[in-house]
Amino acid sequence: MPSLGVQPRPMKSGASLVLLDSTRSKLIHSSSWGLPQFYLRKGVLDADKSLSEVLTGQPVVIADMGKDKRIQYPEMVAKAGIVSILGVPLMLGGLTVGSIRVYARELCEFTNQDITFVTTMANLASVALSSSLQHQGNKKAELGRTAFPAEYFLHNLPLKFRAETPLVPHGKILSIPHYRIF
Repeated sequence: MPSLGVQPRPMKSGASLVLLDSTRSKLIHSSSWGLPQFYLRKGVLDADKSLSEVLTGQPVVIADMGKDKRIQYPEMVAKAGIVSILGVPLMLGGLTVGSIRVYARELCEFTNQDITFVTTMANLASVALSSSLQHQGNKKAELGRTAFPAEYFLHNLPLKFRAETPLVPHGKILSIPHYRIF
């Protein structure tokens, strides 16, 4: 197969999809890959304290999370061995509803190509989210209510996507299982 001039770069990493709750103040880990459970259970993310620039629709790159004040749980980041992060907004109808985050366990200067790739993945996720919400809207039209994306996904994804243990402690923001869609 001919080379396209793109060299893969191995990276110890993880990724997550975080969605805003209906108050638009909390971020809910809705799906993840490659992240330790203790990191996912570290606590509820405050949207204004955790890569808040993403809410404005802009990608965020933090090459060294240990030296950055935009990290809400720096002690958990260090324990998980996460060094760098790329956060890209997940947009729906011109509104940021969450983000896709890519984590690296080594110092990483994410390139424009990396940002473009993750932005493309976020756009594809937005298409799927929009389609699911339209389907939900059709099913619940008689109720006159459509849940915000986080609540919709956390309550309506098929059982085969559910993990065995909840991400958020019972009695906190939500007491629902974690779903894996990757």
